[in-house]
Amino acid sequence: MLSIIVVHPSLNRVGGAERVCLEFIKALKEKGYNVTLVTIERTQWYLVDRGFGQRIRPTREQHLVERLPENNLLQSFLISLLFPLMLLKARSRSCILVNTYGDLVESIADISYVNAIPMRIAHRFSQSGLPDSFLWRLAYVTYDVWLKLIERNQNSPIVLTNSTFMQSILKNLCGLDSKVIYPPVKICGTEPRSGQTQRRNLVVTVSRLRPGKNLGIIPQIAKIVQEADFTIVGTTDKSSDETVSRLLQSIRALRVGDRVKLLLNQPYDKISEVLSSATVFLHTQKTEAFGMAIVEAMSWGCVPVVPRAGGPWHDILGGTQGKYGYAYENLEEAATTIGSIVANEELRKQVSVRAKKHAKDFQDLQFDYQMQKIIEALIERKRLSYSRKSKAQGSHIPWS
Repeated sequence: MLSIIVVHPSLNRVGGAERVCLEFIKALKEKGYNVTLVTIERTQWYLVDRGFGQRIRPTREQHLVERLPENNLLQSFLISLLFPLMLLKARSRSCILVNTYGDLVESIADISYVNAIPMRIAHRFSQSGLPDSFLWRLAYVTYDVWLKLIERNQNSPIVLTNSTFMQSILKNLCGLDSKVIYPPVKICGTEPRSGQTQRRNLVVTVSRLRPGKNLGIIPQIAKIVQEADFTIVGTTDKSSDETVSRLLQSIRALRVGDRVKLLLNQPYDKISEVLSSATVFLHTQKTEAFGMAIVEAMSWGCVPVVPRAGGPWHDILGGTQGKYGYAYENLEEAATTIGSIVANEELRKQVSVRAKKHAKDFQDLQFDYQMQKIIEALIERKRLSYSRKSKAQGSHIPWS
């Protein structure tokens, strides 16, 4: 049986890219493939299971170190250095190599899935969450040059990405052709889980608490929309300290502490409970590639309010205002939109119904089916290629 190697820096961040990696593993195992997961640090499966609310395991696991250092800058440096080298080492004639973190390097694999703006070009975007200074821009450019050196003589991979927004960036800024495969979203229930018969005027944001997420506008919006409560459900790591501190300072300064709450590092069931009782899902990152949490919130009946940019606007809302949700260009427009939704129950219900139906277009079963078809086609292509070479050289085929 052909082996498939899936390479990802770490699953312990428990974000959208990690969900893509796990769903890829699940889809491949359902087809009977042996899947080896290779990571830089050992996976803490209790964190992964808690965060995603489901148990998925590869056939085998390999990792380089027990734990990456907690220092964020050192960790980022090590991941950027080690991940391309891991891909080079994992390449084999008898395996299919899948890179589920094409954000760092889009090559050196048979298949690369790009979840976000690649690091090699991130310095061209404001609100990327990365440091903005001459030295850091120089570091990004140097990283790009280094990748180009190690990418020489590598076969071109199948590049997949999560939105037409990202597809355009990869084509225009990286010269890469890619295929859009929307990421796997777990479609949830449709009724409140907290025992309520009616939804609260609650606005929810689910996000990593890291720089670049633009979460600072939430207390400012709450100051304007006084008829609603706001909850920020966030996952944190060492790089979150400054973001959390600034949020708390802003909440105190604007005197909205009675209506703006932070829920940190909650299990999946708790997040689902909050979403099931909310009216609005507010997204704040302007450079978001897709936004899986937005679709999941839609499946719970929340009306999404997102920046008029990126994947949330172009791919989830289809560039249409008021059909599946609403988009805004500044915090004042966001506040006005949210105020209109919570004040008009009939409008909220109409948009909510359409949003829930639309969320099914992104469910994980479609992701699984498309990935399985891509793998099957790739295996057949490789088999034919090796068959021709083997006949010419008189050697055996690595797999049949």
